[in-house]
Amino acid sequence: MKRTLCITVAVLITIAASFGQAAEKVDTILETEKATFGQAAYLIQTALNEGADTLDFETAFDRFKSENQNVIRDSVTAGDVIPVKTYAFLLMKAFNIKGGLMYRIYPCPRYAYRELRYLAVIQGNSDPDAPMTGSTMLQILGRIDTVQGGEQ
Repeated sequence: MKRTLCITVAVLITIAASFGQAAEKVDTILETEKATFGQAAYLIQTALNEGADTLDFETAFDRFKSENQNVIRDSVTAGDVIPVKTYAFLLMKAFNIKGGLMYRIYPCPRYAYRELRYLAVIQGNSDPDAPMTGSTMLQILGRIDTVQGGEQ
């Protein structure tokens, strides 16, 4: 009986610690003034894959880059600052959002940004080349669900 109780407590503590790590990562992202490619990849991976919240930013970036070839240049690292238009492009590719005519003809960060502005996923007058903040990144990710009609 004691052994079963100890094992149960150990499992619960391990699960609680893993949820704590995910919350710490989200807190880190929220406090960030200039978000990185690694943080963006982590958020996208977490939204798409249920077990991805245990990844660190570097691993999430490497996984995203390998799964989505020709989306991120080889010279980009997980620690590089991500501009708004590039984050929009990553979201369009990751969530398979079809986009408008120009995006379908020439899928690039510029037209991804314009499409997400049109769909009101990106709100306000922001410079497409400005660095993303962590809080804005989470807000935009939350609005993607609306574009997809509630299904992922």
